[in-house]
Amino acid sequence: LRVAAATPDDAADWKAAIRAAVAALQSGAPSVRRGFLDLRVATRPRLAPSVFGATPPGVSWQRKFFVLHSAALTWHRDHYHTYKKLGEFKLAATSTVAKLHHTEQQQQQQTATQDDVQGPGAASTPPGAAAPRRAPPPSDEDLALEVRTGDASLTIRVRDAADLAGWHDAIAEAVRKLASRDALAAKRGHANDEVVLKEGYLATRPLGAPPPTTKALAAGTSATPARDAADSWPLKFYALTSSALYQAEEEHAVDATAVFLVEPACAVYPTRLREHAFELVTAHTVLHAHGASKEETQAWIAALRKVIAHSTGLASDPLLAAARRAPLDTYTVRFETKQKLNVVLERAAEWAIVKAVKPTTPPPPGTTTTTTTTKTSASATPIEEGSALVRVNGTSTMLAEYDDTIRALTGWRPPLELCFARAPAKSGWLAKRARGRRGSAAAKQHN
Repeated sequence: LRVAAATPDDAADWKAAIRAAVAALQSGAPSVRRGFLDLRVATRPRLAPSVFGATPPGVSWQRKFFVLHSAALTWHRDHYHTYKKLGEFKLAATSTVAKLHHTEQQQQQQTATQDDVQGPGAASTPPGAAAPRRAPPPSDEDLALEVRTGDASLTIRVRDAADLAGWHDAIAEAVRKLASRDALAAKRGHANDEVVLKEGYLATRPLGAPPPTTKALAAGTSATPARDAADSWPLKFYALTSSALYQAEEEHAVDATAVFLVEPACAVYPTRLREHAFELVTAHTVLHAHGASKEETQAWIAALRKVIAHSTGLASDPLLAAARRAPLDTYTVRFETKQKLNVVLERAAEWAIVKAVKPTTPPPPGTTTTTTTTKTSASATPIEEGSALVRVNGTSTMLAEYDDTIRALTGWRPPLELCFARAPAKSGWLAKRARGRRGSAAAKQHN
């Protein structure tokens, strides 16, 4: 693959990011795993004796490219087509993964084949039939893994014995992270003592439903007479707490069928898939639902946004992990004498953002400014508007609550050292469509 970047800086950034991704794959980290595996699939049972050696009738293995995600295993045609899924197996906190040796696979396959042909519970060898072929001795090159989530199971085979432990540990680590992601969400039944803030029934779009057509979206609905049966939205019962949105089959169900953890990176907004529809986006999945009326949907959106605004980040939040790795363009302002800071801080979630600065030219005596990156400030004011306060006297405030940050500034004594992160900035040319003139190329103008 050969590509060209717009500038040398962009090329350097892309090369560094690609090297980091390759290094993560080569490191063998438990959370990073992808590669070619054999997928066990059921085929039409053969009535005649099999001539395919160790593979019994009714079972075949297909070579696919697998990718392990935080909450799912997906398989694709090959490593060039990872943008298109051929299948997906969901992982949950209760999922299990176990190694299957060759003899266990033979017994499992023979049982599955016999059930397909004769039905469950039939005798292993019908009267007058030949005895089943004895399974070959175990082979290191023919080991498999069985992954189970509830009643669903997935069997994959690793041809290279060296990868068996790696795939087993990677899947087990993904399950462990799902189990530890939120302690309350993992509790079942009456063990969960969270306070329900809002509950009720919502029509829910099934996972894996076909996407709506462009014509349907333009009409404001995803359902047409031809697609209505395939795109039905069954009613599900939901209970919203301060940490998660729980889904159940009905109001009196003891256990939840799905848990959508709420964190600051979540978003909820109305959509046009159905009348009164809305979408909840989390770090791990997307939920589409709608209420019985516009008012009901608006009430759910308002309740979800309120919970999101007061939520805390999860340890496994990929957005938070990426933010921690990103370099910050910071600068430090030091006050050697007691004086007015001349700064107005505004609360944004739990961040303390500089909303306004009273200009002082030149800077007041006893104030020094240090920039910790190669960038320099063009402003004569040491503190820049839009900056975020990230450290107070060497103590990080990036993940602290806003009230704790303000408390650290109350009644301060010199010397005071404040470290700020500059707000992201970008400038350039964009094409802007003139108001009142749609779809016309002539209406675009540079600004």
